[in-house]
Amino acid sequence: MSNLEILQALIFEPRKAFAGIAERPRFFFPLFLLVLTTAVMSIWYTSVVDIAWLADREMRHGFAAGRLTEEQIAVQVQNAVDQRGVRVAIGAIATIFVLPLFMLVAALYYLLAAKVTNVDRSYRQWLAFSSWTTLPTALGIIPAALVLLTAETNQFGQEALQVLSLNALIFHRAIGEPGFSWLNGINLLQFVSIYLSIYGVKLWSGRSWLFSAVFILIPWLLIYVPWAWFSFR
Repeated sequence: MSNLEILQALIFEPRKAFAGIAERPRFFFPLFLLVLTTAVMSIWYTSVVDIAWLADREMRHGFAAGRLTEEQIAVQVQNAVDQRGVRVAIGAIATIFVLPLFMLVAALYYLLAAKVTNVDRSYRQWLAFSSWTTLPTALGIIPAALVLLTAETNQFGQEALQVLSLNALIFHRAIGEPGFSWLNGINLLQFVSIYLSIYGVKLWSGRSWLFSAVFILIPWLLIYVPWAWFSFR
């Protein structure tokens, strides 16, 4: 199967898609799309946002909130304005390195979990698996782009781009309120990715839905449960 055929099959025939991924485990195409869409949104947002407003907001609501004087905040804001280009470059470079690293680590977890549970798949297969099953999150570029194109002001945080997050759809927490970061960090497209991952493990392992769900959800729980504890405090 070609990359486009796998992409189409993930939507309409996921069983066929995972068979194709297992047979020819290619990961560059989905990983490239993920990096490209994430980098484009990072560069676009940083290029249009009121960087002085954003830096001031970060200083007042970030980890250093309450520990900086007005003079220190003003210095940090001016530095951010002077280094807008650096911010744009750092965001793009971080995406290029962090996303592939995330996929490599995810594939390593899958490989180790598979060895423990006697699921016979190679590291390359798991790398392709993690890349393809994460690809649905790239669709987030569509609503985010619409926000950037229709915004009537350039003073909005990155959470405004997370149109499909639980916070945007249901909870509407403001910055600084308990759970704000956690609820913005979970969106509907992630649930699509999780479902595809569980379904893929079920097909590749021949085990139950419960086994497949536990296989996939362990790392999510290890990340999101502590994050929730800190975020809602």
